Amino acid sequence: MVCSPVYAHRQQQALQKRLQTASDKLRALTPAPGRGKRQVRTEAMVHQQARAILAQHRVEGLLNYQCEKQIDQTESFVGRGRASNRPKPSEVDHRNGAISNHSRSASSGSDY
Repeated sequence: MVCSPVYAHRQQQALQKRLQTASDKLRALTPAPGRGKRQVRTEAMVHQQARAILAQHRVEGLLNYQCEKQIDQTESFVGRGRASNRPKPSEVDHRNGAISNHSRSASSGSDY
């Protein structure tokens, strides 16, 4: 089978575009907390959505990502008003999964 250099170059460009798009979507999957930003609460949901992004762009095995669980604890007093003779404040956990970093694997280079 003969493959033209122009065809190979177009395939390489398409692969790079798919990798870049998938990488951008992985980054946008877990945004920093803020107004109007929805956080994914469980690590399993982050993995499921990341696998769906990789499958959608046909780059499974070409992009690697790591997911970590983030737990932020805050104290909140029970009841209203000032805390005078009340029991200790209760701790509230805010959990979410976050993609810490992602990278291209070694096989995503130009091996055409």
